[in-house]
Amino acid sequence: MRVLLYVEPHPIRDTLTHFADIVREFLPLLSSAPGFDIRLFANEATFTHLGKTHLSPHDNRLIHTTRDEEALFSQYQKLPWETEGLPVWLKLMSGKGKVSERQLDLLRRIWNIFPFEVIVHWGENGAVTRFLEERPVTRVAMELGCTRPPFLNSVVMDPYGTNGAGVVPKLTIEDLRGIVDNQSMSRHEALFGFSQSIAAPGYAQQFQPLPGELDARWMNQKAAFLPLQLFDDANLLRFSPYNTVSDVVLDVVPKLAEAGYMTIIKPHPASKFRKGSLYANSFARRALHPWSDRIIWCDDNTPLANSRLFNLADIVVTVNSSVGFEALYYDKPVVVLGDAVYKPKDMFPTLDDVLSGSFDRDAYLDAAGILRNFMLGGYLQPEAIRRDPSGFGCRLSLIRQLQQIGGGDPVKFASGYWNACAPAHKSLASSAVFWGLSVPNQAEFGVPAIPPKSPPAAAQTAAPKEPRTRATLGYRPIVRRLRQHLAIKSIQATTEWLDAMWGTEQGRAEVIKIGRLVDPDYYMATNRDVAEAGITPVEHFLHRGFAEGRTPAPSIPAATAMQTLSHLKRAAEIMANGASADFGTTPDDAIAENYLPMFRRLVAHVHADSNAAFLSWLDTLWSTPAGRSRIIELGGFVDPEYYLATYGDVKTAHIDPVRHYCNAGILEGRSPRKSLRAVKADVVWENLRQAASADALALAEFPFAEDVEARRQAQLHAAFAGTGKRIAVVAHLYYTDLVPEILEHLKAIREPFDLIVTMPDWGTRRIVEMVRAAHPDALFYAAPNRGRDIGPFIDLLPAMLEKDYDAVLKLQTKRGYFRADRMIPEFGEMWREETFSALLGSPERVTEILDAFRSRKQLNMVGPKPFLLSLDKYPYHDNGALAECLLDDIGAKDGAFYAGTMFWVRPSCLQPLAELKLTHFAPESGANDGALAHLVERLFGQAAGLGTDALASAPVDPGQPLDFAPEPATITVDAYFTERQKELRNRKTKDGQGALIW
Repeated sequence: MRVLLYVEPHPIRDTLTHFADIVREFLPLLSSAPGFDIRLFANEATFTHLGKTHLSPHDNRLIHTTRDEEALFSQYQKLPWETEGLPVWLKLMSGKGKVSERQLDLLRRIWNIFPFEVIVHWGENGAVTRFLEERPVTRVAMELGCTRPPFLNSVVMDPYGTNGAGVVPKLTIEDLRGIVDNQSMSRHEALFGFSQSIAAPGYAQQFQPLPGELDARWMNQKAAFLPLQLFDDANLLRFSPYNTVSDVVLDVVPKLAEAGYMTIIKPHPASKFRKGSLYANSFARRALHPWSDRIIWCDDNTPLANSRLFNLADIVVTVNSSVGFEALYYDKPVVVLGDAVYKPKDMFPTLDDVLSGSFDRDAYLDAAGILRNFMLGGYLQPEAIRRDPSGFGCRLSLIRQLQQIGGGDPVKFASGYWNACAPAHKSLASSAVFWGLSVPNQAEFGVPAIPPKSPPAAAQTAAPKEPRTRATLGYRPIVRRLRQHLAIKSIQATTEWLDAMWGTEQGRAEVIKIGRLVDPDYYMATNRDVAEAGITPVEHFLHRGFAEGRTPAPSIPAATAMQTLSHLKRAAEIMANGASADFGTTPDDAIAENYLPMFRRLVAHVHADSNAAFLSWLDTLWSTPAGRSRIIELGGFVDPEYYLATYGDVKTAHIDPVRHYCNAGILEGRSPRKSLRAVKADVVWENLRQAASADALALAEFPFAEDVEARRQAQLHAAFAGTGKRIAVVAHLYYTDLVPEILEHLKAIREPFDLIVTMPDWGTRRIVEMVRAAHPDALFYAAPNRGRDIGPFIDLLPAMLEKDYDAVLKLQTKRGYFRADRMIPEFGEMWREETFSALLGSPERVTEILDAFRSRKQLNMVGPKPFLLSLDKYPYHDNGALAECLLDDIGAKDGAFYAGTMFWVRPSCLQPLAELKLTHFAPESGANDGALAHLVERLFGQAAGLGTDALASAPVDPGQPLDFAPEPATITVDAYFTERQKELRNRKTKDGQGALIW
């Protein structure tokens, strides 16, 4: 089969190389599968841009332009894009004007020398459409799909066209229902089966906090999310009723404002790199001045993931953006203003339908499940197919055959295409969800890779020393940011964390983002094609930049993914050991300990109120010779007797040892005292910073903004005033959809109780409404997202101690369970349901627990029996340092705790933990372990377990009695859930067989 890959030669957006990245992606296809002869056409500027290195293996498969054609394209490039070039491009897309006639001649010339049967092109081209009327050729139009990372990274392959010209807009929702046999796909199936990673970051992102400056404007209001298109996007200019971005916002925002909505407007991510789009967005924002109090404009200063906005918005309004389909991952009402690639007839409501109340939500959600099944289950193709000769060839053959036998009928094509693709799509999705993904030697099958055994000492000595290359030095700031963000202390913990994270794409993405490996401005300026790809620099580097050898930042040379991991780990070693050539094996904890006396003297002098404030002071002074000398003197770095005894030249010259070290010794790498190795100035600075982090341990302060702190204190003051109840429930309600489940279980408490709801300080309107409907007197404490459920509970602890409750029940909307960075939702549900059953399974169970607290004065805590874990098997990640500090030096391996932090507790037993405050908890990072919250999770059990008969376990079956002599579980939580899952499946199978027999 002869196939032409026709890459648009017409200049777009003032460049002839607009589609250079598309050509780069297509090049592997030229290594044709058997039975295919694939050729590629592009203009000369694009070929030149890619260079001979990329193209020389495929010379005989490239079709070049003629001199006259190049002259024509050069003339078009001279046209100013906004005023003349853009109208010409619109004519080309619609197949009109001289520009279309010239390309039609070009296609005829190519066909005469290479009579292709299939033409593949990227984007819209009306000349190709007209050419199909002259020749028996099948067209496969391609474009990025309507799902992007963190969702499925997809492309469209459609014989009818792209965007609003594709096959879906030609179909009705009933056509699609018949094609998928009325089988719906739930939003959960979509999120966990059709995301870029099986960790489903799109799920977790929807619950992340908003920037603090948006809190007050967001809370308790109806909200609409309006993502903007680029000013020159075909989706806006060709497939919508609008001509400008201003036209869109002036049509939409006033209607939403009048209906009481706050409109969240988010410019296209590529607009910041295109001058025309910046102007268009500026004009649109200025036009909205009369409604400025009803909009939130999300610029670079307020970076928000779409997933967060989907979760909080009541409706999404879009001009054919892929964001519109991605909103269906969350069952959001979407208003599509135009013809989108995912918009069938008679499915999506108009804006007037939604605002007037005539919108049938149930019918819409039913249709959304059908559309998800069609789009994700078979129509959209994985983005990697354009680099897979065999898979790509199979799709081309399928499309051509379906078009020939279907006679151009859209319904017949869509049915045949979906039914051919769906089995493989769904099998892969099912496998990923239930079995996970594995990569050789990288967290394979959920098990971290085992590092090779260290070679004998002799072999280590003989091995050549690894040079301290510039590439490795460039990674040091990145490693520092990672360790500070995650509170990682030791070199071993750093490298283990890097190995574990680097084993998955989602993990690599987190490392890159936290460490700021990619400099967005540099990356965009160096790689102009990235702006045209429509994805962020970080996403581009992660998915393509590594493989293509691109440089992410000025100080970071190009490297493969595995080389980058090696550089990161090497940089961590260098920072830990502080040597200049043969960085040895001294743990960074030991080095930090040697610098602690100097650090503490400096802290006493500057009176820094937080670790961050001290580091800021240190960095500022260290940047100048005079400031560095001041730090050395204040910190008492130099032991004069040691320095003079060690360096005879200083003693002979009769120079003051402190002054010599400040002016020369530190630059020469001399040792100022016996406990400090001879290192250069930059390593001294690094080690002093590490000492600051080590001394902060888990009690570093992360202060709030003044307004946040004032609001927090006011809530705390009011929380416990004037109630005479003897028990309380502190429920951390984070996941909105789980709130009804908790409220239902609370009905088992027949005794009056205080209900204190801790929750994020953003997006809580629905939570408040649901709780108030069931418990009008509930107290609401909106806490910044620190310490998950534990930070707010700790903040409330002093007030609960003052109230001296008989017992307090701590609950949360527990959802997550992670194994090797992969979320397993069914285990999370099992954890939550069994915990609720154990603690609130029946009124009799609650009464039994409360009677036990009142009759057994030594009893401190009652928790779910399956989740009592030993500190021996699940130790503190700080080796018990915080426990020793707060709990009178009790051994770090003594005791047990209830995993999941849900239990009944006598508050007085937690008195030692009252020294902690919410400000000790860093802003939530999403890490699955290792944060202060996980230390305190263990501290709860250890503090409560001091003394005999202090703990009791509640069986999952509320009919069984409490166990007042509990033993920690003998198997891991993961093993427990795995066994329970098998039991439940076997039970369902037996129940089904019994029903059939009967």
